[in-house]
Amino acid sequence: MHKSLRLIATLVLAGLATPALADAIADAEAAILAGDLAAAEAMVAPLVAGNDARGLYTKARIAATDPARAKEATDLYRQAAVLGHADAALTLAMRAFKGEGMEANPDDTRDLLQGLADQRYGRAELALANMYLSGDLPAPGDTAATDLLERAFEDGEAEAGYLLGTFRLEGTWLDADPALAFSWFDAAAALGHRAAAEKLADCYLSGTGVAADPEAAAHWYGEAAKAGLPNAQAQLAMLHAEGKGVTRDLFAAAELYKLAAAQNHAEAMLALGGLYANGQIGVRDRVTAFVWYRRASLLGLDAAAVAARELAKKMKKADVEKAESIALEAYSPN
Repeated sequence: MHKSLRLIATLVLAGLATPALADAIADAEAAILAGDLAAAEAMVAPLVAGNDARGLYTKARIAATDPARAKEATDLYRQAAVLGHADAALTLAMRAFKGEGMEANPDDTRDLLQGLADQRYGRAELALANMYLSGDLPAPGDTAATDLLERAFEDGEAEAGYLLGTFRLEGTWLDADPALAFSWFDAAAALGHRAAAEKLADCYLSGTGVAADPEAAAHWYGEAAKAGLPNAQAQLAMLHAEGKGVTRDLFAAAELYKLAAAQNHAEAMLALGGLYANGQIGVRDRVTAFVWYRRASLLGLDAAAVAARELAKKMKKADVEKAESIALEAYSPN
């Protein structure tokens, strides 16, 4: 391992070398979000000149957006890491793996991540576990990855709990145990992990690892739906349509289905088509129903293709052609 990288592995998380200039960093972050990288770099210039770790890290992020500045970015990340900036050290570890602005060296990546993990830095524990799981780095033992995930969760990484729940649910990497899967999803969802909230709702709805509880399922689908997860939106819509765990409300169901459909959720499109075809949310609208059926079929949903063919038999040819044109215009596979 390179001498400077070895030093970083022992220094990070020791604290920043200079006092925070929070306003300058906040202004620079706002400029970055606005896409004004030149202004952001000017804002942190005094911090960089004063060898402030946060200023160096922010400038490194800006430099990293330009391939021509790859080496400069790596050098800045290294300087910030030596001064105790853990996120800089984590980024440096990944750049060492990819060979960005430096020669690729997986051993440096492992040593940097392990150094951070030894100091109980959750993001590094999670990153190292994922590299063991993916095979990017050889794991030192059969349980090395899952042990790191448990530690990462203890150190505040909700994603680690979600992964452990998934492993327990699917029986991959760990023995299948629905009750433990539920517990991990519950713990991760409590930390705000949106995918864990959806999985938790699935468990409550199906009675996997816990007694079935439609009301609890509706609550957690609601949390995931608010976070924009299309499957959760569609599942909550279904509960509203059936009056399961929530008051039956077809109009609320339709709005939720539309949110999911906007993200190309084919089953939501099929359900919407049914609501319009049967006149369940107002006057029957076969053209709109056909549009939703056809859009879902274009995404590969066979049941929607069947529904569209059957509905077309009840429609005028001109209406079918109109609906077909609308569906094709709206089609996007992504």
